[in-house]
Amino acid sequence: MPIITVKTRGLNKVRRGVRRLRKEALTAIYGVTEKTAKFIQKSAKLRAKRWTGTLAANIKVKKTKKGNWIIESGAPYAAFQEYGFRRHWVHVDMPTRSGLTIKDWLAMKHPEVLMMGKKFIKVGGLSSSFRPHLRPALEKGLERNERMLELSIRRAIYNAFR
Repeated sequence: MPIITVKTRGLNKVRRGVRRLRKEALTAIYGVTEKTAKFIQKSAKLRAKRWTGTLAANIKVKKTKKGNWIIESGAPYAAFQEYGFRRHWVHVDMPTRSGLTIKDWLAMKHPEVLMMGKKFIKVGGLSSSFRPHLRPALEKGLERNERMLELSIRRAIYNAFR
């Protein structure tokens, strides 16, 4: 009776690769997530309105204990800048949190209004009062995240089995 022997080569390498794949993939995913969060922060800071720089300076990225990333804008008026607010009347001598007054802002941006001698001006309205900075940055970051994640996973698979 003939004897058949089968030899498999490289099985140990495959087993080792499968064990390493999980670690490589998780490292790749966490790395891409961190890069994406920091990209969104940078993009949001560039998109934020600059009068005093407070809005951009308060856009922070934090990592939670579970490995999630939180991007937040800590300026007190960040929500108004992102979503807008209703039109309302404001006295020109009203102080702002930056220490300046509305009159100072008008002098820089709209000096013709001060020349008219108005004491109250109407501000706000959804069409003119808001300029989103977080949402566009998030959309751009998530778009970029897909491509980066795909490349990182491919690299992790290659590294696990080499």
